[in-house]
Amino acid sequence: MARGGQFERDICYMLSRWWTGNDEASVFWRASQSGGRATVRHRKGRKTQGHYGDVVSTDPNSAPFTQLITPELKRGYSKDSIHNLLDKPAHAKQQAVEKMIRQAKDASDKAGTPYWMLIMRRNMKVEFAFFPYKLYHALCVLNCFPKTPKPFLTLTAFVRGKSKKDQVKVQLVGMRLNHFLRSVDPGDIRILVHKLGV
Repeated sequence: MARGGQFERDICYMLSRWWTGNDEASVFWRASQSGGRATVRHRKGRKTQGHYGDVVSTDPNSAPFTQLITPELKRGYSKDSIHNLLDKPAHAKQQAVEKMIRQAKDASDKAGTPYWMLIMRRNMKVEFAFFPYKLYHALCVLNCFPKTPKPFLTLTAFVRGKSKKDQVKVQLVGMRLNHFLRSVDPGDIRILVHKLGV
């Protein structure tokens, strides 16, 4: 738990420095109980504005990011990777990475944000971001990603929930988080928020 908490703080620091051009270190912070408070209140039919997922905005200037994207953060899971979506047998139980994607998507649905992002770091690896292809496409329209080849992946998979019948089709893109942050300017996020009216 402590390692996960430190990871969440590190990601919030990284996002804050990116958003403010290295001026501020805490315009994003860990959600209350890592989003657990919002989940519990949601079960009771109550909304908790801005507290779904694992990252919240602590400054009005940074709010557009969490209005557009609900981030979910995962640390560890050394034996689990996106590869598990591709080669799992049909009868296999729900894979850990499926559970993570469903959790990120469900948090986004509850928050009412257009997109989700799963940021994960396996032990001894670098941070990787997975997000819907629709977000990638919208950012490409704004010329965010350079045309030179960079290491990233796109895939379409059926992501299972708790039962075999509970499946959703997910088209996603994955890339190193630092590549996303180098390629996307906070101004582009604001443009999308304005364009989508969120």
